[in-house]
Amino acid sequence: MFTNATTVPGLEQLITSAVRTQLQQDGRVRLGTDASSATQLRGAVTRYGLALLATDPGDFALEYRVEVEVHVTVEDLGQRQVLLDHRLAVNIDYVVSSQ
Repeated sequence: MFTNATTVPGLEQLITSAVRTQLQQDGRVRLGTDASSATQLRGAVTRYGLALLATDPGDFALEYRVEVEVHVTVEDLGQRQVLLDHRLAVNIDYVVSSQ
């Protein structure tokens, strides 16, 4: 579903898996094979950034910010019409687990 235009190996697999999981949990769409699909969702991971936000006194990482940009398209396969062509930027801060 997603391709990777960054230098981070495997990022497209993580993004694809996360999007599939969200779509399945949402329940408003049904995932199918290419042959049975009326529409097709595609995307490209175009940027990935990781910034260190906080460390402890021993310089161990405590918090990071992940920045991901994706370009998403949805196409109606029957009409051969693009329904969505959008670039998204997502920033998430996370605390490193101590375990």
